[in-house]
Amino acid sequence: MNTTVRAMALVGLLAFGCNKPDPPEPPEVSNLQRLGDAEIEEMAGSKLNGIGVATIERGQLLDKLRRLQTDEEFKARSARFGIQAVAAFELGEGGAVVKYARGAGRIQFAGGREDAALGLEAYSFGAVIGGSATQGVILFLGLQDEAATNGTYVGSVTRATAATAETEDATILVHETNGHYAYLVTVGQGLTADAGKSKLTLSVR
Repeated sequence: MNTTVRAMALVGLLAFGCNKPDPPEPPEVSNLQRLGDAEIEEMAGSKLNGIGVATIERGQLLDKLRRLQTDEEFKARSARFGIQAVAAFELGEGGAVVKYARGAGRIQFAGGREDAALGLEAYSFGAVIGGSATQGVILFLGLQDEAATNGTYVGSVTRATAATAETEDATILVHETNGHYAYLVTVGQGLTADAGKSKLTLSVR
């Protein structure tokens, strides 16, 4: 199991190969507060409980979250931009070559709403073997305000889930307009092979 956080190739990337200008750098000063490590884990556990994630999967996600917080690149980026929000989600996916996944979750903002609904839609272009259900946590770095959460995040997907229900510790996506980061920590069930490019669209309700 590779515990290294793999940054996705994000420069000039949009789903399915269309080019766009580089996303801007996120602001180093936000209208939201910054979260500490203990607050992040507490929020993640609370949100996972709130959406009904089972004890085993919840433990796996929190373990991955702790490992992520020790990663040097993540620590440097979070020190620079701060972590302003934590979300938990569940996705169900399907499709043949172009995979579509739709799900829901809950999100908490530092100094803002403590339990807002979150809608998710994801597309990726690659091979799919069987089906998969994905549960996870998202950390938002450099988020300017609650409204900035909405929109499309882009990246390449290199995740493969198998019988261990384990994935890499984190996938990094970038908001294509605002430039802030979304770190996704996930566990999956079933067997899915992802390749190529993807996009994730979020909406806070």
